[in-house]
Amino acid sequence: MSEQTNENQAAPGPPPRPDCLCMGLGPELTQLIRRLGTADDAWENVRTASVEVLKALRALIDERIAALDREPARGTKVKIE
Repeated sequence: MSEQTNENQAAPGPPPRPDCLCMGLGPELTQLIRRLGTADDAWENVRTASVEVLKALRALIDERIAALDREPARGTKVKIE
């Protein structure tokens, strides 16, 4: 076969990076665990770890909200009659 570049074909190079926080690692880990045929205990550990990550994110968000609440309000007060 001859290798011809077609305008509809993407140029060779690294695959695009995922936009998710895990950078595509989540689905890869899920496939790996399924291929290994792990027991239910392993899935319970993965679920527990996921919950802990979500709790950490919640703590970060709560901290940021508290910081924003402490900042003085900007702008001008206008009395409306």
